[in-house]
Amino acid sequence: MIVGDATHDGVRLAQRHGVQPVAFRSGSDVHPLRNLQWQRSERFAAWLTDKLDDADLVHAHMIGAWWAVAQVIDAWIPFVATEHNQVNWATPRVKSLKPAACRIDRFYAMGPAAHRFAVTAGARPEVIRPARSPVAGLRATPRDGLRSPRLTFAGRFCRDKGPDVLVEAICLLDCRQLTAYLLGDGPLCAPLADQIQRRGMSARVFMPGWVHAPWRYVAGSAVHVVPSREEAWSQSAVLALGLGVPVVGARVDGLIDTPAQVLRDPGPELRVVTGNRVAVHSGSMTCASGPRAGVATQPCEPAQLSPARVSRALRPAARCVSSRAVSADTRPADRSTRRPARPPTLRGCLRRPASWPSPIAPARAGAGPPPP
Repeated sequence: MIVGDATHDGVRLAQRHGVQPVAFRSGSDVHPLRNLQWQRSERFAAWLTDKLDDADLVHAHMIGAWWAVAQVIDAWIPFVATEHNQVNWATPRVKSLKPAACRIDRFYAMGPAAHRFAVTAGARPEVIRPARSPVAGLRATPRDGLRSPRLTFAGRFCRDKGPDVLVEAICLLDCRQLTAYLLGDGPLCAPLADQIQRRGMSARVFMPGWVHAPWRYVAGSAVHVVPSREEAWSQSAVLALGLGVPVVGARVDGLIDTPAQVLRDPGPELRVVTGNRVAVHSGSMTCASGPRAGVATQPCEPAQLSPARVSRALRPAARCVSSRAVSADTRPADRSTRRPARPPTLRGCLRRPASWPSPIAPARAGAGPPPP
């Protein structure tokens, strides 16, 4: 596992699962704006060069990773990319990704917006596929000591996930016996805590932080809320549905399609509620701002989204993209003959000699993340 930005907590999580990540840079936190998820970094691409030499297949997640990999990956190595989120870049900037996107052998898009982004970026239509993630905890039981009835949220405390909208909505609920657990961490953590205190809800709205097993909070909840301003494919919504917990979510991008992809019989169970009021058991939730909402209540089949099931679904794609690889007897056996040693760099930026066997030309480095 090769990563661009890694937090110390993220490294420990990977190690807990038996994976030792190799990080380009790491720290106690990742800057919410200046992180490699959204940047086209030539320094990162240069750092990757010798780490991909012996790969049989490379799977890169998010723009910053697949753009960097495309700059240095050998022509015979199968290359898979996944885009998880909606990308709010200007169209000319998206189209400038075409040299890198054309190199991708299979592109997994999380949600309709990510699919549109892949097409605009220049990925070949025949390699684009819809993506979904495995979800753990679908047979969980509630954690001891939790209050009931309770509302849950699980996700990054960032503007796109909308936890601030949820706090305002809870304040407007005429349901003081309802307790809320907001699971997660991120740059909005301190502002959310202040918002909760100002609204006088500290005794019934709790922020446990990042938790290893969020399903133990979600199981048995009265409702799980996904108030995202942008959402491609919500794992927490699928988790709640799998546990039989009703879900209230904003009608944005792929979130409205998520239940339809996983419910056994989504037709009669998926209801779109027009306007800003959504029924939640005996109370009501009023969104202070934001789009329409949808409600889905039927649990999904847990086996559909187990890691083993998703892995089996990916095997044909892996075989397909591997078939394009050059046979072993045509590959240079000696690494020194495959590519000249990387030349000295200027301020850490990659300078590619004309003799390097690359399927694409390097793209111009981008500037910063997408606007909120």
